[in-house]
Amino acid sequence: MNTYNFKMTRVYETNMVFDALDEQDAQKKFEESKYAEELRQCNVVEEKIELEAKLTELQKAILWFEQNGFECYENDGSIYIVVFGFSVQVSTSEVIYRADLWDSWN
Repeated sequence: MNTYNFKMTRVYETNMVFDALDEQDAQKKFEESKYAEELRQCNVVEEKIELEAKLTELQKAILWFEQNGFECYENDGSIYIVVFGFSVQVSTSEVIYRADLWDSWN
């Protein structure tokens, strides 16, 4: 199965009006309701969608490791994870396994 990575960037604009005793009261009301109101309005003013290149098994494995809290990097076609300050090379079979996990989770 091929994996394609879409990146969607949106800019939202949310307008809120509050009746308040003073600026401090208005700020408090704003802080209490800003996220719920943003979701309610969902006023997208700009949207950009990009299709990034098809992910390789190596890239999928790196994404899996990073998503699961491992520090890793790629060098000369191999993945290395950092364990207690040491770099450990990931085997080819492990790369394939982690890439398959990435596919099954995404």
